[in-house]
Amino acid sequence: MIKRLQAFADEGPRTEYSDSGHPGLRLRIGPRSASWSLFLQLNGQRSRHALGEWPDVGVDEARRRAKRLQQETKHSRTTPATLADLLADYAALKGPSLRRNRSTINSLKDAIASIRHRHPATLSRRDIATIVARKAKTAPSHANRQLAYLKALFNWAIAQGLMETNPALGVGKPARESPRERTPTMEEIAAIWTAAALRPHPYGPIVQMLILTACRRQEVAEMRWSELRLPPQSKVGEWIIPASRTKNGRAIRIPLSASAREIIEAAELYQINDLVFATFSGSPFQSWSKAKIALDRVINTNSSEPIEWTHHDLRRSFATYACDDLDALPEVVDRCLNHVGAATSSTVARVYARGALFDQRRKVLEAWSEAILDAVDRY
Repeated sequence: MIKRLQAFADEGPRTEYSDSGHPGLRLRIGPRSASWSLFLQLNGQRSRHALGEWPDVGVDEARRRAKRLQQETKHSRTTPATLADLLADYAALKGPSLRRNRSTINSLKDAIASIRHRHPATLSRRDIATIVARKAKTAPSHANRQLAYLKALFNWAIAQGLMETNPALGVGKPARESPRERTPTMEEIAAIWTAAALRPHPYGPIVQMLILTACRRQEVAEMRWSELRLPPQSKVGEWIIPASRTKNGRAIRIPLSASAREIIEAAELYQINDLVFATFSGSPFQSWSKAKIALDRVINTNSSEPIEWTHHDLRRSFATYACDDLDALPEVVDRCLNHVGAATSSTVARVYARGALFDQRRKVLEAWSEAILDAVDRY
């Protein structure tokens, strides 16, 4: 038998033999070599796996390798029995690479709550449309994001061979979104700041840092001590946000004013890990809606009229004041907000934005800080 195989390998045409003692095991013999492979049927997908070359790998060894590979595949990749199982796999395998990992997974958990025990293959477009329509009644913008998260989840499942079709495809956005035009005035900023000073750690200080730095809320909530540069001989500091935690994937060095540094140093009293504004459980702050409702209650107690605002509006207030009252250059304000447009995507522009604009940004943010404190004194 071995001599016959050797003859095929040396000069015969390419031929493939099946092993009757082990289904799926094949020996492919060509003009110059012979190799073992195993065919597997996994989640509707047929794939070939190399097991080594003959005669280095004999029949018995090829069978042992095939059996071991089949057992490993069976335990490592099985079709999720429920939608909850699918989401758990997604969170474990894909979650760490998501820019908003925690909020995305939490949104998906909320979306599938009523159908979490269903098998993924039984889902229909109507199921997904019902989910997002229900969410749109109370949170239209979030419903649109939830639909996008579901589409991404099912596309990932298809790529992994865990589903055949995406039930979210063809489902339209349940709500029409338009850019917000609300810009809180300096008097309203002062009211928000004053009320935030009365709220407990970590939410109160987080809101004040949002005002002072004009950063996004998740960036501030996940601020880490290891990202801070607080020279002992100085009253100010720096905060380096890595690219992995910014919306546009670009790292940025944030100048910290004296007021911002005071808030950070006050947070040392609550330090339990590397998060500056960690909750008492040690995790990043997430209860935005609930905490803002309590904050608005304090604000509206001391205001003649209710103030309509969102956390993101605070960035717009900074940009408006910086341009109109501080005469800051648009490119400086854009960089403070970590906005980088097409016109500033060249290598030279990116280097310039990181370096030469830092001093200009520090001056603008320090002037902004002083304006806030003045407005609070007048409030």
